[in-house]
Amino acid sequence: MDDILISDQLALRRAPGSRLKSEISALNELAQELVRTPTAIMDRLVELSLNLCDAESGGISLYETADGEPVFRWHALKGRFAPFTGETIPRNFSPCGVVLDQQKPILVKQPERYYPYLALEDAPISEGLWAPLVGLEGVAVGTLWIMSHDPDRHFTQDDCDTLLRLAAFGSVGLALNQVSIQKDDLLARQDLMLREINHRVSNSLQLANSMLRLQERRAVGEEAKKELRTAADRLVSIGLIHTRLYKAGDMNAIKIGAYLQDLCIDLTASGNGRFSLAALDVAVNAPEALALPPDMVTKLGVIVNELVTNSFKYAAGSSHCQIGVTQSGDRLELTISDNGPGLPEGFDPQLQNGLGMRMVLSLVEQMDGELTAKPSAEGARFVISLPYSTGALPTS
Repeated sequence: MDDILISDQLALRRAPGSRLKSEISALNELAQELVRTPTAIMDRLVELSLNLCDAESGGISLYETADGEPVFRWHALKGRFAPFTGETIPRNFSPCGVVLDQQKPILVKQPERYYPYLALEDAPISEGLWAPLVGLEGVAVGTLWIMSHDPDRHFTQDDCDTLLRLAAFGSVGLALNQVSIQKDDLLARQDLMLREINHRVSNSLQLANSMLRLQERRAVGEEAKKELRTAADRLVSIGLIHTRLYKAGDMNAIKIGAYLQDLCIDLTASGNGRFSLAALDVAVNAPEALALPPDMVTKLGVIVNELVTNSFKYAAGSSHCQIGVTQSGDRLELTISDNGPGLPEGFDPQLQNGLGMRMVLSLVEQMDGELTAKPSAEGARFVISLPYSTGALPTS
């Protein structure tokens, strides 16, 4: 190894003239490439290294473990080594390993004399120059390297400095790629976990619904059957709310208008023959960009389900239901109205004993809101007023 390692000769070699302008142009191009497509920077990095340093072959070697053995894998190879892209070389028997051990660039003369796997037929290597690529932890994780097959071409200190500056940009690109890969992996795992959770919750709700339906068939007395049927229907509704929440996409801020519209479509299609789109036409009006936190959306979904289901129950023939969401100052207002038979005279939500209305009141109270049942000559009308905070309820 001592016979071929000639890094100390770099200081004795200086190139005539200056390549500063060309190098600045190359670094500027790499900077733009980092912004546009960081994943493509390796190929361009090697091409610019060959052009600026007048080399004939080059590539990038990245450290990894394959079958339990430490190796370097070749990426973005150019020139005579291009056919070997994707191949590996031993970590502890390679010029790249020397760079990682010394944490500095090296110049090697006729490297195939010591590393026979570098030998190419009819293309002997005159010199090879390796520079470290640094990862996120500040430790070299690979090398950027160039080779000359011309016996009269010798790399200089200027070539080494240029390669180091290019390698610095390459290190940034690798770091961005690594962060991107980690992010994609995390998102993939989160998506898998959410799908698994959604699958298990849906299965649990279906199982509970089946048990209630079975109990309903075995129950004695119409009142008991009615209560069990109502409980089973409510589980179906909760399942729809959960599924729509899962499908909403962004779990930080969910667009309430689209969510409620889709939820009502599900409700009108899930009445087990009792309800249908023909029985109730539901329209949702809400600011398109208004997005709310998922916890609030879930509560509003349950409230809308209960009140719209009431419209289903009491609609005589074809009926229409309007759902409106408006924002005014620091308040958010949800209005649910229909053109059914209307509310009984003197109706007060606070005095109702039904489980559905008690659940609605409880959810409104949890959100520090107010529920008002307003008499209307054209049907029932409920208004829910809630505190609105732009920090808690982002719009986009």
